Amino acid sequence: MSEQSLCLIADIGGTNARFALVGSDGAFGEAVLHCADYPSLQDAARAYLTGCGLTALVKRAAFAVAS
Repeated sequence: MSEQSLCLIADIGGTNARFALVGSDGAFGEAVLHCADYPSLQDAARAYLTGCGLTALVKRAAFAVAS
């Protein structure tokens, strides 16, 4: 699956940020990051994507954020 076809999804809560990737075969690569470990949502998302070993930017994303 090419990186260009992937979508980053996330559920951002007060304590944890849950990330996954969605491709043509569904969601995969689920991970939970502790929000306090990252100064921003961008930093948490970047850490997740780096941990997945992606070499190019994911072009689409959808985030659910608790308020």
